[in-house]
Amino acid sequence: SFSRVCQASTMPSAFSSTSSFQPPSPPPQQLHYSQPAQTSQYHQPPPPSLSAQPQLSQPTLDRSQFTRVDGIGLWNSWTRNFKTPLLALLDLLDNAFDAALAPPLPGDVITKTGEFNGKIHITPDVDLSNNGVITGMTITNNCARRIKPLKNIMEVYSSSKGKATESIGENGVGLKQGCATISDLSFVFMRNKEELSLGVIARTLQRPEGCVLPSFVFRSYEILDLKNEMDMMFSNQHSDLQKCIKTYGGGDLDAGITRILLNFELLKFDDPINPRSWANDSYVFSIVLHEVRHGNALHRTIQNVTEQAPHFQKEDGPVATIWRQEYSDRAKNLMTTLYEELPRHYIHIPLTFDVRVSTKPVEFYYWQQRLIELTVFYPRIDPQIHFSHSNMKKTHSGYPIWVFAGFDPVRMGND
Repeated sequence: SFSRVCQASTMPSAFSSTSSFQPPSPPPQQLHYSQPAQTSQYHQPPPPSLSAQPQLSQPTLDRSQFTRVDGIGLWNSWTRNFKTPLLALLDLLDNAFDAALAPPLPGDVITKTGEFNGKIHITPDVDLSNNGVITGMTITNNCARRIKPLKNIMEVYSSSKGKATESIGENGVGLKQGCATISDLSFVFMRNKEELSLGVIARTLQRPEGCVLPSFVFRSYEILDLKNEMDMMFSNQHSDLQKCIKTYGGGDLDAGITRILLNFELLKFDDPINPRSWANDSYVFSIVLHEVRHGNALHRTIQNVTEQAPHFQKEDGPVATIWRQEYSDRAKNLMTTLYEELPRHYIHIPLTFDVRVSTKPVEFYYWQQRLIELTVFYPRIDPQIHFSHSNMKKTHSGYPIWVFAGFDPVRMGND
């Protein structure tokens, strides 16, 4: 476990949360937002698979799958837990760091080579079928242990002695709060070895009668078969969910499914020299934040453009062009800010840990360069021994923590 130098939120962070349908900093550096290096056959929807497909049962929006709280009210409460989108993004990254730094469990095959190095990549989400426009951002991390089922990760409430209570920590609400603060539509992609899962966190799915956070485990692993399965799952019978997929595709269902397939393909893509390759990892978790709603983008010039429908369609036009550029700028500006702020918020990330923002490595040397006489202690805390115990001795039980102590010459000089 690890802690951030500065607490980003008043709420504890988490990588999950009900419903199965459920010294001083360097000057800013300009990030380069390159498009993915590899080409994909999924720029256009792939042809139907020739392999025989079993008949899949259609998922249904069962009322029993709703929570008992107002989904719209709950969503609105999620969006008020962070003062800035950067704090929400840092909370999501807390989850990613926790997952990537956790040691493997007995029996887990963590990589194909047997060696594990944690990594977190924050990249622009690019629509390759629409002139490579950036429509959002993606946070992807690997894990040393098997990820729990996405159905559980998407839970909003957990039951304790018959009383529903909002869970905090590993099974908490940070994922939903962070996504809802930054975007009205987010997708969660997960790969446990050859098992693929998809979750949707969308404002438009919420209802007064309950909160809906749908998740799916796919039977298929090969992309062409996976497309056939998605074609059936996202049929007209699920208009609300289908609208989310169409929104991701710029108003086109096939384009939305194609983009989802491409995200799964990136989690499987095997290229040893490509730092974006995740194929060597057994367990991978990814969040796509679509059409980022914050990020200090430049104000557009066409009058009343902010009153237009924000979800632009495929057709060209001044409003659509403005919104495409707006969402692109928001995502890029938020990633640039994140790149500058990350070293301030984490101090003891391992040197082998690979953290990148738009392919640019992040170096966590801010406090090491700024503080003087920096000293590090590695005590173990035994929860069974009270801190005031008179015979307190060094213990080998309990959990380890890192304690950093140093003097800040910048603040000392100012004071």
